[in-house]
Amino acid sequence: MQAPKEEKETNLKRAGQLISTITLLLVSLSGYANGLTTPGTLETALTQIESRDFPAALETIKQLDSRTDRLFYEAIAQHRSGDNNKAQATLSKLFAAEPGHVEGHYLLGMVHLALVEEVNIFKKISTAKKALGAWEKVTELDPSFTGGFYAVFSFYANAPGIAGGDIEQAKTYIPVIDKLDPVYGTLAKAVVLNKEENFSEAETLFKKAAGMTQAAGPQFALSQFYMQQENWMPALQAINRYEALDAFWWDPDISITHLIKARANAEMGNTDIARRHAERALELEPNGNIKGLLEELLEELG
Repeated sequence: MQAPKEEKETNLKRAGQLISTITLLLVSLSGYANGLTTPGTLETALTQIESRDFPAALETIKQLDSRTDRLFYEAIAQHRSGDNNKAQATLSKLFAAEPGHVEGHYLLGMVHLALVEEVNIFKKISTAKKALGAWEKVTELDPSFTGGFYAVFSFYANAPGIAGGDIEQAKTYIPVIDKLDPVYGTLAKAVVLNKEENFSEAETLFKKAAGMTQAAGPQFALSQFYMQQENWMPALQAINRYEALDAFWWDPDISITHLIKARANAEMGNTDIARRHAERALELEPNGNIKGLLEELLEELG
């Protein structure tokens, strides 16, 4: 049996790994954010997805005029709800209608990455590599799309070596990303510095990236960095700024922000606040890993 301190450290490590995986995804569609509009029905559907009202979102999505839009946003709702096998099937229909749907292939990478947690141990590496393959396809379909290159970079930077992770390979993508979007070039440099345990310079670049844009994603990355450093108050401040900015469908939803607030407040001794955030997150019926971390935290809080 683990000692209480060791068990707590294990839970923190699991939370950090989970948030790291999420950060791998959240900034990857930044290249499409600037021109994105969400009129009428689509705006309603995205709001319902963000609030985790997936049955309502799926009904709203049926009203979209374009079949490819219906399939794409249906797959988003299925993925965000945790039904990744169904999302994969929906994306197959999307590609039958439009093989070069860039955002669809990006989403497919997200789906495969989520499925790594669901498949048996013998399929985990091959499933992870399918995520990489989907993102490499994105870079081929649209070489001007920052998100595809950042996702490939993030895979090499974050995946374990046995699954293909390679920090030196990750570094080769930084000049491309930096040229396409200096914000995410700066963020990529921060990720590498963090991996190399140059935490002071990593913090400087995470903060610089967050200050260069009104996109929400870099604020989440900054909060994640502080969580890994166990620097709880700055982590809370960054996640509060994240919530104040406009989020997109690829950004972590409110169940994740509640998890961060719950863990940080718990570590600072704010037990009642931590419990409220954890209980609120559980009411949103989060996916399995998030639910497990929240339940463990509530058990720790007593």
